[in-house]
Amino acid sequence: ATGSLGIDVRLLDGVAVVTQVVKGSAADQAGLRLGFVITSVDGWTLEDFAASAIPSPPYNERHERASAVQELRALLYGETGSEVVVEYLDANDEPQRASLQYAPRTGSACAGFDPSVPPACAEIEARRLADGIGYLRFSGFLNAVLDGVLQAIDDLGDTPALIIDLRGNPGGLY
Repeated sequence: ATGSLGIDVRLLDGVAVVTQVVKGSAADQAGLRLGFVITSVDGWTLEDFAASAIPSPPYNERHERASAVQELRALLYGETGSEVVVEYLDANDEPQRASLQYAPRTGSACAGFDPSVPPACAEIEARRLADGIGYLRFSGFLNAVLDGVLQAIDDLGDTPALIIDLRGNPGGLY
């Protein structure tokens, strides 16, 4: 998808917890913050995804919930300019609702695998932390990010240490 809401979620204690909010994004402007719990996106809940999923190994509850949150995460991306309704619990566990518009993705690289399949996108982030340690995060092993990852490793080669953050990275082609 060409657009993003500017948030990411992870499954923590069985719920979809906001683990990233991009500064200036639609989610940020609507007041979503780290730690908020997403209860639905466009009316779809984790339970809806779990109920409609085709079972796949390993056949256990943890895998089913992880698959459901991946489906929910997919709704955080859509066509630029279109809108989606996000329902969530705020810091006081109070239910909230926001209508958010997908904005063009930033910090992402997209590439197609085959003309019959839509392009896949991956985000890349590289920076120096306050203590001089390098930090590199990319959300998938895709051709589209390979040059950026290699460049970031070169750019951060003089740091005393390099953190390569693969949380939420499902893998990819390599």
